[in-house]
Amino acid sequence: MKFLRKLWDLKFYFVLFIFVVLNHIALGYTFTPLEVLASYVLIVLLYRYIPFLFYAVILIYGLVGGCYLPQAIIYGPVQSGIIASLFETNSVEAKEYLSTIPFWIYAVSVLFVLFSWVVAYYGKKRKAYIRRYHSYRRRPMTRYPVTPGRAIAVSLAVLFVIIGCIYKPYKLAGSHFYQQMAFSRVYPLFYFVKIYRDYQQYFIQKDALTKDINKQSSWQITSVEPKYKTYVVIIGESARQDYFSVYGKFDLNTTPFLEQTPSKIYNGYIAAASNTYMSIFYTMYQHLADKTVYENNIVSLAKQAGFNTAWLSSQGYLGEYDTIASRLGVQADSSYFPTHGVFDLSNAKDKDLLPLLENTLQTASDKPRVVFLHMIGSHPSFCHRLWENVNYDYLNKNMSCYVQSIKQTDDFIAAVVDIVKKQSPSYSVMYFSDHGLTYPNSQTGSFANLTIGQNFQENYRVPFVVLSSDDTEHQVINFQQSATNFIQGFAEWTGIKLANYANAPSFFLGTNQPIKVFNQFSWVNFADLPVQPIIAAPEK
Repeated sequence: MKFLRKLWDLKFYFVLFIFVVLNHIALGYTFTPLEVLASYVLIVLLYRYIPFLFYAVILIYGLVGGCYLPQAIIYGPVQSGIIASLFETNSVEAKEYLSTIPFWIYAVSVLFVLFSWVVAYYGKKRKAYIRRYHSYRRRPMTRYPVTPGRAIAVSLAVLFVIIGCIYKPYKLAGSHFYQQMAFSRVYPLFYFVKIYRDYQQYFIQKDALTKDINKQSSWQITSVEPKYKTYVVIIGESARQDYFSVYGKFDLNTTPFLEQTPSKIYNGYIAAASNTYMSIFYTMYQHLADKTVYENNIVSLAKQAGFNTAWLSSQGYLGEYDTIASRLGVQADSSYFPTHGVFDLSNAKDKDLLPLLENTLQTASDKPRVVFLHMIGSHPSFCHRLWENVNYDYLNKNMSCYVQSIKQTDDFIAAVVDIVKKQSPSYSVMYFSDHGLTYPNSQTGSFANLTIGQNFQENYRVPFVVLSSDDTEHQVINFQQSATNFIQGFAEWTGIKLANYANAPSFFLGTNQPIKVFNQFSWVNFADLPVQPIIAAPEK
């Protein structure tokens, strides 16, 4: 009976442990016993010896955990890619993203914040009870008097916290673990350190990109022999390959144009990263070993090779250098973004690029030409992307809109080809998507949705298509190729010979090297990621 009473007296510490576990998960970390226990021991020490700091930690991390919980469920812990996306997202786009998160996740977030308040209140009430108890017993209220046994216990607790702090960094970097301390998952100490580290890295990279915009490129071009007069690169958005019926994985016909027109459909092209910022950064800038040559990018390559360049975008910007895409686009000989100063994503439609493309191609030029079209594509929210009526009934309204956005992309490609064909008899059009999407939390049926993620192959497996004026047949070509090699493919496609790739096999033959993708945290083997099959269209 005495044991049960003692156990009952410790119930606050059980509640506190539950909070630490849930907070660990709410911040996006996977459950790791050592670091969860280290966080718990640290918070218990604060409660017993520095109570005001304990209350601050509980309330602050309760609020942070509640606010971050929707992202934690979908993306995991805070990563550099998330920080970059945060700074490169406007208020309208953020609102649209938040609208795609299921209501139950917000409800859980609110409940978690309320739970943190309960824990703080419970802890304060317990201390008040202990003070009253000592007063009733007429005992002096000395706060945990120092005894040899208590000193040893506290020392061991502190040692355990230290071990928990250094375990993950040491595992990542061995003897250089101190350089990786931001990766410790003992969150009361290092969570904001990690955020600050990623924040610094983003602005260091952004400053480098901005500083080198007007810097002379240093491509080692040995010759330029373009096969076609006009090249058009269509950069798609958030398009999963398997929703393009031309690849034979989806029952509904979403790509009638691509299925019947002479073209090369490449099956096996893998995006570099799982979100737009990182995908464009690792696809369109030159990376040598661990060094990024910021002045060498896809636009500067075309310009140095003597092409006339234009960048036409459906994705606006807040300022000239505020997004990774705008920093590329402004380097072209001519560029267009739909908005300046205020980014109104809800009104941006890809069809608005078509007359701009026509006007660009009508401008006389004695040089070969490259036009980049940056689509809004299938960006969430899907229904806002549409200018066509929804002609599909697939799972639910939102997913029907996504399927229609794929069909709309097919129509957009057809319209681009038609415009280019009229203006230039010698042309080649390339289309690919920056990244794919994933079903969050294995949602199916009427609850299914698609959002940005990084844990499945479908986040990176994207369509890649080339349509040229001299194509005579429709081909589906199976190969394996990474978007990190895209610059080589672009150079080969446009007839630019680079010294870097003098002895390299053709990009369009694929690669036998293992493909790695950036999952917003680190480079991982694409082949090691699980497959998330497409949800089949229901039978009618």
